[in-house]
Amino acid sequence: MKQITIYILCTFVALSLCACLSTKEPPSIGTINNLYFDNKENIDTVVDFMANTEHKTILIDDSCETMYADFQTIEIPDHITKNAIKHLIDKGVIIAFYKDHEQIQLIVWERPQIRCWIAYSTNGTVPDVQYATESIAMEEAGWYYVIADYNEWRTQKTGDKGTDGSPVSTP
Repeated sequence: MKQITIYILCTFVALSLCACLSTKEPPSIGTINNLYFDNKENIDTVVDFMANTEHKTILIDDSCETMYADFQTIEIPDHITKNAIKHLIDKGVIIAFYKDHEQIQLIVWERPQIRCWIAYSTNGTVPDVQYATESIAMEEAGWYYVIADYNEWRTQKTGDKGTDGSPVSTP
């Protein structure tokens, strides 16, 4: 009976931690701030590693052992960073990590044509995320919550409207 209770409790905790990723709507800024502060140590470990590497571009996904950096696959050399990445991905906190020169972007939620990021710029500027339609400063200095909605971005940039005046969406 004790093992069943522990299993149920662990399952409940795991599902609760992933709650923001299972919603149909992007998470609120409050949810994102909580997600950041609840996982700050692991996020900071990965961001410090990415910011201090000589590679200009990096993609880290659920492999947790390697990264795609400057057009080649490279093993992540630091076990502490590997463990932090694995922890964040296994918990469903982060989907993938990106670095593009001075910008570090972490996908926290995604649906077709919409992605939500937490983003940081190592040079102090507001991060420039592709197709960003909203950037909100987070409670942690230098961090931004960015919503990137391709259809909304395209409509804002081109004024592309359907015959009824509503934005045209792509399949």
